[in-house]
Amino acid sequence: MEFRTEIVEAFPKMRRWAMQMTRCSSARDDLVQDTIERALRGEATFTPGTNLDGWLYRIMRNSFVSQVRRASREIVVDPGDLTFANLSVAPCQEDALRMRDIKVTFDGMTENHRVALQFAVAGVPMQKAAEVQGIAEGTAKSRLARARAVMQARVA
Repeated sequence: MEFRTEIVEAFPKMRRWAMQMTRCSSARDDLVQDTIERALRGEATFTPGTNLDGWLYRIMRNSFVSQVRRASREIVVDPGDLTFANLSVAPCQEDALRMRDIKVTFDGMTENHRVALQFAVAGVPMQKAAEVQGIAEGTAKSRLARARAVMQARVA
């Protein structure tokens, strides 16, 4: 498989990793973009056949640590400065509240619904998810549909 195609396929995982690190959707997207840029620049250093996910995760982690260190050394701008408003980023409290609602809803679901969502989020094909659970593919699909409906109704 081509290197760039594998990176595209790893994109959902990278978004999850970045959200765990940053806890903020805007910072998550910036971190994922930075990771992809660094990975594409460092394509020559990747050994085909090795663990691409591990390599990407290490790039993301190093990038995140660098950003945190850089932010700790930045000069604080006077809030009265007009350019400060243009440089600031909106707080991410809404993201934290949304994640809390999702977690509460997820924890309140039946085991079958939680498992169905976990397989879907992990990107496991429906046929494989059904096989692992020892159920028919149609049953796996209906469990996922019900789990999504519950999540949408409670979180929306």
